[in-house]
Order: sequence, then C-alpha cells, then structure tokens
Amino acid sequence: AHNFLDWEEFELSILDDPEVLSIQRSAPVRFIASIIFRALRRSGRKLGLAPPYDLPIRSKGSIRVAVLGGPTFRRCPDFILKGTKAAYLYDPTPPWVSTEEVVRFVEDTGISILFVSHPAFRERLQPRLNRCRVHFIPEAVDPREYTSNRDKSIDILSFGRIYERHHNALINGLPPGVVYQHGWMDSRDDLKEAMGPASSSTFHARSPNPTWMSTC
Repeated sequence: AHNFLDWEEFELSILDDPEVLSIQRSAPVRFIASIIFRALRRSGRKLGLAPPYDLPIRSKGSIRVAVLGGPTFRRCPDFILKGTKAAYLYDPTPPWVSTEEVVRFVEDTGISILFVSHPAFRERLQPRLNRCRVHFIPEAVDPREYTSNRDKSIDILSFGRIYERHHNALINGLPPGVVYQHGWMDSRDDLKEAMGPASSSTFHARSPNPTWMSTC
C-alpha cells in the first residue's frame, strides 16, 4: 500500500540524522511485548492503577520514536519500558479509528509527544491528553523526487481508497472548469508521474476496488 511507502520514506528521512538509531526487533520479541503490554493493561485497570502500563525498567534510549498507522503496540514494542516516548500517527482518524481508541493507546503506553497528520485531529485530541503534547505535522513527500514544472492539467488529484463523503463532496461542490481526478497507482513511479501535472493532491489509503475517475 502507498501509505507504507510513505512511512518508509518518512522513517528513512529521520534516520538521516546521525544521532538517531534504528531499533530492530524480531517478530517473536514484538509478539511477546504485545502480550505483556495487554496483560499489564488488563491487570492495571482491574486494580484501578493509573496508566501508563509499562515495566519498571528504564529504557537506555533518550527518546524512543515510533511511526504508526494506528494504535498497534506491535509496531512499538520498546514502549514496554519506561522513558520518554514519541509517536507519529499517519492516518488513524475517524471513521477508521476512533478518537477514544487513540486516547486510550496514548495514555496506556505513556506517549508524551504525539504528532498527527491533520490539524482538526490535533484540536480534538489535545484537550483530552493532559500528559501528552500533540503537534500537527502534515503528511508530505520529498519534493526533490517529483517533477513540478510540468503543465498543470489536473486541478485536484486524489489517490487511494475512496472516502465516499469526501469524494462526493468534491464532485458535487467543485465549480465548472475545475478538473478533479481520482486514481489508483500501482507503484511509486506511477505516483510521481501523476503528481507532476496536478496542482494539488489528497491521499487515502488502499481501496479493495480502486477506480480511475475524472470530472471537469
């Protein structure tokens, strides 16, 4: 899926910093950490203990950062240890993931710095997270990889799965003469080629039934 390619590109850009080290954990370690986290959370709630639910062992890392697509602990197994934790949530927003799920995950893991990809989601989360600072950072790409000096034949390019409400609002609300195109890209090269003639773009993750559509 293209969102995984974006995550990989984003992670590689972070790892360009020589002070950042990548923590690679095997599948068994991630699985065991997930089981321990679920047990700590379950027992902590039953006993009325306040989160976070982590082991009484401090991490050696100054700050642990995870790039996540949702509240999935297996992507951040080192959060089982105490210390400063930060996360970038790519697209876990309603209607796919509820605000309540994200709030519980952030509190239970002890994330104290949270980055989200939409300003409205940031405004919704911050009042509910007293021990976590929430910042808005938009999803982006490295502009050096894309051709931007081509003639703009597409006003709005949308790619990935269709969020029907958003999709229909665009079709019905755009003034005459505005070209809106929705599509599915099979590769990163296709994405670069499509974004060249587009003035702006929106992104939604993979659809089980991708389609091409163009309206004027």
